[in-house]
Amino acid sequence: MKNILILFAITILVAGCILPVKYYKAHSLYMESSYRNAIPIYDVYIKSAPNSAQRIQAEIERSDCYYQLGYTEFNNKNRQNASTLFYLANSPIADSKLDDCYFNLALESLVCGDTIQALNYFNQLLTELPAADKVPEMLSFRIKIFLEQDRRTLAFDDYNQLLQNFPESEFTKDILPEIEKLIPILLSDALTLKEERKYNDALQILLKIMPYPTSFTGDIKVEISDVYRLLAEEAIRNNELPGAKQYFTEAIKYDASREHDIQTRIEEVCTSILKRGDQQLLALHFDEAISIYRNCFYLVQDYPKSLKAIELATEKKQNYAKSLELFEKASNLENLRSYKEALSYYRQAAEYYPSEAISEKIFIMQNLLASQTDPKAFAKTIIMDFKKGALVNAVESIERDMSNKYGSYVKSSDWKATFSIGQYKYEVRYDILSPDENYYFAWTVDIRTKKVVPSNKVTEKMMLDANLLKSEDLKK
Repeated sequence: MKNILILFAITILVAGCILPVKYYKAHSLYMESSYRNAIPIYDVYIKSAPNSAQRIQAEIERSDCYYQLGYTEFNNKNRQNASTLFYLANSPIADSKLDDCYFNLALESLVCGDTIQALNYFNQLLTELPAADKVPEMLSFRIKIFLEQDRRTLAFDDYNQLLQNFPESEFTKDILPEIEKLIPILLSDALTLKEERKYNDALQILLKIMPYPTSFTGDIKVEISDVYRLLAEEAIRNNELPGAKQYFTEAIKYDASREHDIQTRIEEVCTSILKRGDQQLLALHFDEAISIYRNCFYLVQDYPKSLKAIELATEKKQNYAKSLELFEKASNLENLRSYKEALSYYRQAAEYYPSEAISEKIFIMQNLLASQTDPKAFAKTIIMDFKKGALVNAVESIERDMSNKYGSYVKSSDWKATFSIGQYKYEVRYDILSPDENYYFAWTVDIRTKKVVPSNKVTEKMMLDANLLKSEDLKK
């Protein structure tokens, strides 16, 4: 164990001695301008050396080696090699030459007709050295290339970069006339995209060209407003109401004269939303209705009509629940034949939430209560009151005609009521007899519903002839 520790200590000591030796060797070569030989030795030293002033100095000297080699290549017009060496130097002085390398390489490519390679060099310059002195001139060249290639949007993007970052540059000012020619063309492109319903693409172009003071500025703002309006309508169709509100706000921002029309449109949309909520309310889907009513808040904060509709729907929901509770109590009492108590609960249910079902139950309870003392008499009363007495009048008319024809030979029975098949069903009869013809009228009466149905063909024909019955009623 002791031997291992001694060996480890010796290794550390030797390494500590070797590293400075490597630095001094590299430094010596550097001072002799033997840059290519010095760089690999600097690499070994820097990779292993701890952070120290000596290591920092080594990095500076290695950088200068790359710069000096690059400068030699630059003077020899080997700009491709020079650019690589300046890039590796990674120093301010090297960068000042690197942008010149890229720029001249791009120009040489243009002279050779290689536009693609020229653009690659311009892109490298802009990506690696965005603040370099040659950037404005490079952007000016690239704008001209894009214009020749009819890539108008890219040309305008470059001009925007020029204007934002280098507003006082001579290249920014010199290229402006070309850009001013470009604006009406881009405006036309945007209008075409709008007609094709490519609203986002159109908007992207319009927003790019809008900030520049030209005679088209007013028209551009109007078109931006209209595109936002169209985007809002598209959002409404897709039920994306928050987006629609945002688009409408932007539309007014760019063209205040649209505000009245847009507010009117928002009101129309809200009215449509409320109608859909009302439909759910009629179907007794209270929660769905309230959810739909709330959608108006995406367009108008605290929309008064929605607040009122929600309040009404909430109240109806509570009343409906109470009505159902009372209806259930009434139904249980009806099953126990406690018609009077059932009627009271049905009426209370109707006060909370009236419906056809409750009204029908109230009608039935009233009939059952009225018939409890003498159901047969009640059945005859139903016949007497049918169509405000029209049925009785029709029977009496037939009897008069027979009396005129047969005189005293005509005999008639009284109105009679007997039990019929089925609960709450009674048959009411009236007979007219003569030597040659007889009429045996009979009706089935439901004392619960006061429904009257002819029991035979003779009665059926009489009611049809007297317009007391329709043929379609017989099919039910």
